Amino acid sequence: MMTYINLSGSKITNLSFLNEEDAKKQSLIEKGWSFSYVYHFSELKDIYLVLKTTDFKKPKQIFENLKKLNLKYERTPWEERRILEQINALKNFGLIDENGNVCNDEFQNSTIGKPIANEDLIVFKRIYFSYFRFKEMHTWFINPGSHDRVKEILELNSDGFEKPKILFPFFLNSRFTNAFLIELKDLAEIFLIQKGNEDLMRFWDVYVKWGQELGVLEKFSLNELDIELSKGNKSLSCVYFKNQYKGDFDLYTFIKQEYKSRYIKIPKLVFKIATKYRFSIEQIKKIIIEQSLSSPNISLQRTSEIFIRGKGRILFPQYKDSYISHLMIQY
Repeated sequence: MMTYINLSGSKITNLSFLNEEDAKKQSLIEKGWSFSYVYHFSELKDIYLVLKTTDFKKPKQIFENLKKLNLKYERTPWEERRILEQINALKNFGLIDENGNVCNDEFQNSTIGKPIANEDLIVFKRIYFSYFRFKEMHTWFINPGSHDRVKEILELNSDGFEKPKILFPFFLNSRFTNAFLIELKDLAEIFLIQKGNEDLMRFWDVYVKWGQELGVLEKFSLNELDIELSKGNKSLSCVYFKNQYKGDFDLYTFIKQEYKSRYIKIPKLVFKIATKYRFSIEQIKKIIIEQSLSSPNISLQRTSEIFIRGKGRILFPQYKDSYISHLMIQY
């Protein structure tokens, strides 16, 4: 049964953000163009290593060199404009100066074209938690309603991530993510990126992609939970900072506390655990399988893959060759 969340009378709060003047003050070199649409760590690392190991500084020179190296790309072929975007990102992140000279000796054990290693991820994680545009979005998980985003960024520290909120992003009359909920209920307050700030909206996708690649953010669609904001609006998703599982969660006890039914639908169970404990989805599915197999009170109910819808399969654990759709509980 489809659940529709009615937001027709919701309060709308505009998300505060750094304008260009604020951004230049936060920049290490007081530069503009602070949004960096760089999704792939390997490409950013490779351009950095070209600047580090050659005398090439201009995008055209680097482009010609990449052709000679036959350097692979992730999704979009190399071109001068894309190289310029990478260089801008390296400047924003403090890895090179305004003239293209290397500031820090990073990726010391890597070479051009080499896959990303764990020690490379350390560099990107440091950037993720230090670059002000990333920190700006970190603060949305802490105080989305703040009217002073600069203050929130300056006060942000590791303690601020102990109990971050869960965000439920969606599209509101936009082709980009521009709206967020912190509660899934009728008339929930909407936190909105104002129209005309498409750069900020697009950077949200970069922010989430980096967080997922670094293993700190979880994101999944709510389609499989049959939750929509209005008929046809299926854009609602869930994003949160993941907690490390310490092995102290008991599935049967949790089910007894949260359910009266003996027949438990897996996606809703996964979602309930995720929003309460913030474990990764893969860890939750692993818990469900392992603890169900070892418990005399829980039975796994299998289903065919043809009944699992598209991206929604992320919320269904697999056991052997089957997806598990429900649990049968003996109280």
